[in-house]
Amino acid sequence: MPAADVTIPNRSLSLIGVEEISSLTDDTESAKACNRHYERVVVGLLSKHPWRFAMRKVQLTQETAPTNEWRYAYTMPSNMIGEVVAVFDSAAVGARPINRFEVFGRAIYADAAKVYIDHRIRVAEALWPPWFGDLAMHHLASLIAEELTDDSEKARTQWQIAYGSPQENNQGGLFQEARKLNAMQQPPMAVEDFSLIGARFGGMP
Repeated sequence: MPAADVTIPNRSLSLIGVEEISSLTDDTESAKACNRHYERVVVGLLSKHPWRFAMRKVQLTQETAPTNEWRYAYTMPSNMIGEVVAVFDSAAVGARPINRFEVFGRAIYADAAKVYIDHRIRVAEALWPPWFGDLAMHHLASLIAEELTDDSEKARTQWQIAYGSPQENNQGGLFQEARKLNAMQQPPMAVEDFSLIGARFGGMP
C-alpha cells in the first residue's frame, strides 16, 4: 500500500504554525493528530456534497432475486462512500433518475432489469481541484489546532474560514465557494435529480 499523501496535512500544520511531517506514521504528536483526523475529514467532505470530480456512474451487478416485492437486487460498489447520489434504469444520455427502489444495506432493490447509479469514491489527492484541497486543509487545521497549540481561537478561525460564521450554519466560507465552483462543472438540473427523497416504493405523492 502506498504511503498516505501528506500534502494537505502539512499545509494544515503550516497554517497553525506547527512543523511539517514526513509521514502520517511519524512518532510525533503532530503526525498522530493528523493521522487521527485526516481520513475522516476527507471521507466526510466527499460525502457532504455531490462533487463532480469524485462522482462515478456504474452499472450494478444483479444478486440472487430478493424474497420480497422487488424483482431484482443489485450489489453496490465496494469503493462507494456516502449515500447513493442517483439511481437510473438506463445509461442513455439525459436519462432521468428513478425513484422506485429501496436500499437494504449494501444492495439496491428495484423492478428495473438494469440499474445504474451515480456515487462518490475516495479520490486521490492529486486529482482534487484546488478549491477542494483548500477546504480540506482548513477543516483539518480546525481539528488539530487546539490539540497541538492549545489555542482554541486558531481552531475557531480555521473552522470559520472553511464554513463561515455560526449564523451561516456551516454552509458559508470555502464550503460555499466550493459548491459554486462545483456547480459550474455541470448543467442545471432539478433538485430532485440529486436526492434520495421519495426513494421508497412509489416515491413522493
